[in-house]
Amino acid sequence: MLAAAGVAATHAVSSADPAAPHQVTYTLSTGGPADFTVTYLTGQPPSKAAYNADSYTYMKRETINVSPDAPWTFTTTFADP
Repeated sequence: MLAAAGVAATHAVSSADPAAPHQVTYTLSTGGPADFTVTYLTGQPPSKAAYNADSYTYMKRETINVSPDAPWTFTTTFADP
């Protein structure tokens, strides 16, 4: 749980063209085999109000198994990461 919290609390820095879509990759790796429950954005909501109305339309929560030789990754594209 601590590793998952560290991933969620990490802030990304971007200096790319703000008008272009941005590819975002989430990665979770570990030094030993472990199960994690992760919640992450899969798509960009059109507005904060749309997200607040139904956040799970834009998010996914799943339990994953991660090991040193098999990190978990998920890539998506956002207009405003």
